[in-house]
Amino acid sequence: HEEWINSAHSEIFRPAGIIRFPFEELAIPVPARLQKRLDEQETTLVVHSGPVHELEELCSHAKADQIVIISPRRQLADFEWYEYFPACRLYEKAAKIITAAGYNSMAETALYREKHLAVPFSRNYDDQFARIGFEIPTQTANVQVARKIAELLCQ
Repeated sequence: HEEWINSAHSEIFRPAGIIRFPFEELAIPVPARLQKRLDEQETTLVVHSGPVHELEELCSHAKADQIVIISPRRQLADFEWYEYFPACRLYEKAAKIITAAGYNSMAETALYREKHLAVPFSRNYDDQFARIGFEIPTQTANVQVARKIAELLCQ
């Protein structure tokens, strides 16, 4: 990226550290039905904004009757779904959290590692496998490794 920016003769601003938006300060109310579900039932939050095949993979790591999907669009009709941002405001009350291993998801679930399952997906400009400590050469292995991680975490 930097090489391209330099070739475009653009000035690069380099912040002193990681810049994070303080999501916890957003006063967006949780939908009443979702709040009731989190308060009264063991709930697995599957949080993802990616393609449907990735969402299906994430959902395969949880009991179907416990899944609530948090996503900007409804992609799987069989599950309860909410468009809610920021999803990290829901994590405290969730029994389990399943996300991809993207930077933001990993940062936002840092306080909930004991109940978080991160599933890495192939990306052009992000190495999700490295982020969780695995290097996988093929996309086919992606599913196998994710399932193995889930098995280990659920023991």
